[in-house]
Amino acid sequence: STQSRSSAASDVYKRQVRIKKGGSLENIINTTGYKNISMEYSRNTENLQGSQRLQIEWSVDNLTWHTIETTQETQWKTINFNFPIEAENNNTLRIRFQVTSNLNTERANIDNILIRAIKQ
Repeated sequence: STQSRSSAASDVYKRQVRIKKGGSLENIINTTGYKNISMEYSRNTENLQGSQRLQIEWSVDNLTWHTIETTQETQWKTINFNFPIEAENNNTLRIRFQVTSNLNTERANIDNILIRAIKQ
């Protein structure tokens, strides 16, 4: 399943989610009037094997996706990512968390998603 939500970059945006069985979470962030966009999140995976992965990506046009990270790590880890200048002053910054798996027990857990930016 895919979930989507829009948010202004000035919001403190936190969300906890479990993604399983090939699911994804995609958010559209409006960064119009903002610069120095960054994201922090915590994540781990459960029972992913072989080519199964949690992949985190971003896009500004919904056509070209850029990988932030791809992982199978089972330990919780906090990731900090600074978006490039293309993400600034853009009303369609998309962030996607996606799991490639086949079973409900093969999943990723995402917590403490935080988007930060500076008003221009």
